[in-house]
Amino acid sequence: LVSSSLDIAVKEYASRYHRLPPPNFDVWYNFARVRNSKVIDDFDQINNDLLPFWGIEPSIIRANSVPKTNAIGSIKINLNGPGIEVVAMDKESMPMAEMILSFAQWLPPMQILIHRHPEPQVSISSSKRRSLKNKAIANLMKPRSAAIGNWTASPAEDWPKLPAGKDLKAPKVSSMHLSKWDAFVQPSCPYFSAARQHPHFSDNLCIDCASPHSINQFMWNTTKALDLCHQPDLGTISNFLASPATAPVSGYPANELAPIFSPRKTKGYNDILYPAPGSYIQRNASTAPPGLDFSIPADVLKTQHGDLSNSLFWLGQRPTTSGLRPNSWQGLAEQRLVQLADWEHKAAGERVPFLLPLDDEEKFYMNAFVRLSGVGPQLPIKVNFTVSALAKDCQKPKECAVQDSFFGVEHFGESKKTHEESRFNHRFSLTMDTDPMHKFVQDLASNSAAVQSTIFRSWYTPRLTAWLHYVPLDMRWHGLHGTLAYFMGIEGIVKGREVKMTRRGSDALAIATEGRKRVESVMGEGDAEVYMFRLLLEWGRIVSDDRESLGYVQPE
Repeated sequence: LVSSSLDIAVKEYASRYHRLPPPNFDVWYNFARVRNSKVIDDFDQINNDLLPFWGIEPSIIRANSVPKTNAIGSIKINLNGPGIEVVAMDKESMPMAEMILSFAQWLPPMQILIHRHPEPQVSISSSKRRSLKNKAIANLMKPRSAAIGNWTASPAEDWPKLPAGKDLKAPKVSSMHLSKWDAFVQPSCPYFSAARQHPHFSDNLCIDCASPHSINQFMWNTTKALDLCHQPDLGTISNFLASPATAPVSGYPANELAPIFSPRKTKGYNDILYPAPGSYIQRNASTAPPGLDFSIPADVLKTQHGDLSNSLFWLGQRPTTSGLRPNSWQGLAEQRLVQLADWEHKAAGERVPFLLPLDDEEKFYMNAFVRLSGVGPQLPIKVNFTVSALAKDCQKPKECAVQDSFFGVEHFGESKKTHEESRFNHRFSLTMDTDPMHKFVQDLASNSAAVQSTIFRSWYTPRLTAWLHYVPLDMRWHGLHGTLAYFMGIEGIVKGREVKMTRRGSDALAIATEGRKRVESVMGEGDAEVYMFRLLLEWGRIVSDDRESLGYVQPE
């Protein structure tokens, strides 16, 4: 349910967060209503992101609100006089500054640091976060005088001077002899967790790592799946986690809670999530990229390359870290996925988990390992690395072109854009962590069913429901073929017995339809503005010296 009035919204806020809303909450509420926001009460993501900052003195936060390298953008709000002013100190931050301008008059003076790239920067250990959280709770529980309903923010001179982008130097990149998992994520987990107590070095599929968030092969709890602390094997499966650890490009040291706003983050990082361009549908933009009508039977639809549309499509960047070991379950997710798709050659003879029906009515099933060659031909998986990546690494272009032949590419002159657009001619489009941030949003808005495999959280993550708006896949891929068989159906001899699974295309169509409706209703530019307005109201209170007393006061 959504609060239907300001009074109800204020009470709901107090019930959720045990404090008054920030000043100008009524303005924000009306702002959200004008933009027809379907989300009024549930901003737990903002609360979770900002809670540790209540454990740091406002003056320290303000002092750290200055970029140290050119990898971090900055925006200052109302710091030069009484007029409304939002200034982007670098060209890349201008789109966000333009968004903020629509509600800047209701914010106190502040300046914020914007990280535009997909990799999070603010890593803190579990002990550091626990200490900050305890201090935050203590500060929030301090006795208060009467609530102050108007901003009494610090004057401009209390903020450090922001340098122009041209005056900042590039960050120094020096790789450590550790992966990001070892350097940043594992220390962020509790001492008693599997990540700390049971490092995973086996080449076999780690059932114990996947079982807390899975039912058999299928992911059932995506929130728990984003908690990496029970999944030590992801340290060598995720391209991000397996990559070499480097000092944060922000210029701030690791294990320091720097006030940096980033597009996405994962366990072990405490960046403040914000709606970066590309993570929402812009106004006047087409919300339905060109593609096939999902409802038309797949056997009468052909794409421009002659492939049946009833297939899973992914085209992405080749991982830059260590490769996949032969016949190994443990390896980078992108490389293993491409290997599994090549069931005639690279994965010939390999066995994969599968849920076999035991009766004609499909009421009883059995978990089993089956030969990939037995199910692969009926489950079209069209995945590969981009042509440019193949060309760069390939010494024999003709042989490499064969690897990409199932896209209809006969030479390396085929453009990447053509490949990206062709994904909308497939019923299932997969997004992974190495893909651009906008790709998943586009998939949700298309006629295809969006499929996602990720360890990252974005501002919109709580607004989407797995199996309703998109199809979740574990990057271990042990549920890949079982999931596709559920939607695509399968028929033939598997493990010496006749097997038939009914095609449930209507379920896939429902997911594609609901995903498209959802992205249009809660992930538009207006929704991003509402989120950012709410975020900066909360942030404005945190950086104010009298923050414990600041709060929305209802007129008598």
